[in-house]
Amino acid sequence: HDAPCSKSCPAKTDPAKFIRSLRFRNIKGAAETIRENNPLAGCCAEVCPYGQLCEQACSRTGIDKPIEIGKLQKNARVWNSFM
Repeated sequence: HDAPCSKSCPAKTDPAKFIRSLRFRNIKGAAETIRENNPLAGCCAEVCPYGQLCEQACSRTGIDKPIEIGKLQKNARVWNSFM
């Protein structure tokens, strides 16, 4: 089943999938996941209220603190531009 963060993304970006790609150092795959369903992927992390959406729904919230999904998305975009 879908991760809570992925369910809460109105742009259907699938944070869980791009985080998995980053975990395995697949930056290109992460960037592709971000662009897959989101025509505004290039600026989404800049304008999206991810703190109230995917990060708030993150399953890590109850354990310690949520994964910084917005920061990871911004960095994936930047890292991919250097590749």
